[in-house]
Amino acid sequence: MIVIIFKDIKKKVISSLVMVLLWATIYFSAGVIFQNIFMFNLSIGNLFSFSCPSHLEIHNIFINDRVDDAITVSSNISQPERQKFSTYTSLKGKFSFKYPSAFSVIEKEFPGSEILYHIDFSDNQNVIHGLVQVWEIPYSLNDFLNNSKETSNLEFKSFKSAQVKVDDKDGYLWDYVIYSNDNNTYKALEYFFEKEGRIYRVSMFAPEAQWSKADENTFWKMVKSFEVRERKNKTSPTSSFPYYSTSL
Repeated sequence: MIVIIFKDIKKKVISSLVMVLLWATIYFSAGVIFQNIFMFNLSIGNLFSFSCPSHLEIHNIFINDRVDDAITVSSNISQPERQKFSTYTSLKGKFSFKYPSAFSVIEKEFPGSEILYHIDFSDNQNVIHGLVQVWEIPYSLNDFLNNSKETSNLEFKSFKSAQVKVDDKDGYLWDYVIYSNDNNTYKALEYFFEKEGRIYRVSMFAPEAQWSKADENTFWKMVKSFEVRERKNKTSPTSSFPYYSTSL
């Protein structure tokens, strides 16, 4: 241990200040060095890049199919994985579709109604939810949609309808925002198409403020994956127009 004794008070004060500044400089320099060591960098091709302290966590990285190969990550964050999908198959209903593997899927029954199949799905945070339905009705898809819109008790903030062809499916897209009972707004995308006398409906809903481009891409992947196999013993039921709701 080294003890320095100063007889001159002025020199003692100056030396103390110099030592404090020296220690502060060393501490700051060490902090900068270690911060650079324990930072991770994320870059997407030539589009942009950023650095982040290692004690922070990054969640919910959305990867568009067109740029996923351009994403590179350094340090302690792993390469983000593309969203995985599972397949729901109805052997009796002769249809199948893909949905995000992280979603919960529940099938419900409506005995005696025109709804032959009803499948609810939701994400693990219960922010996004939706449904897949199969209807058997004696009138055209266009009549079904027109009457559903007219008899709906929903309060629309905005509403758009367009005829959209997806692979071998000729259908209609509903893109709208509605007010819920608590006056919050919900964004919805719904796709309807007809095959062999049955109407197929794929719907996705989420609070408008939390809706993202990733949700829209997920919706279209589900629609695009929907397959209907040819049925035997086709029937032609008779019934009145149904009452339409979103199951919000």
